[in-house]
Amino acid sequence: MSLRRIPRARILAGPGIASPVIDSTFTFNPPDLPAAGTATAGTAVATALAGVALGDAVIVYPPYSMAGVLHSAYVDAAGTIAVALHNTTNASVNLASGSWGVQVFRRT
Repeated sequence: MSLRRIPRARILAGPGIASPVIDSTFTFNPPDLPAAGTATAGTAVATALAGVALGDAVIVYPPYSMAGVLHSAYVDAAGTIAVALHNTTNASVNLASGSWGVQVFRRT
């Protein structure tokens, strides 16, 4: 069997491919994270996330190094995202407040 090269544009377009709904930033001040602990902080960005619905995919981009801290995000309720943080280190971590990037995708 031989593999056929598919042009990039054909890979990135078409039915069923996620399309961005939001591409923005929000100010987020993460809570102090205890050693090897978990904290979840819900962040409402009412205007910027208007129309965001349950089932949408969320990607957040922190403005600094997250060495030892895992992060994920999801739609918590209509117009609201939650950012989940998990400290994998043996020391407490205090991340600074900052302007995080956010992209929200909706399956077409």
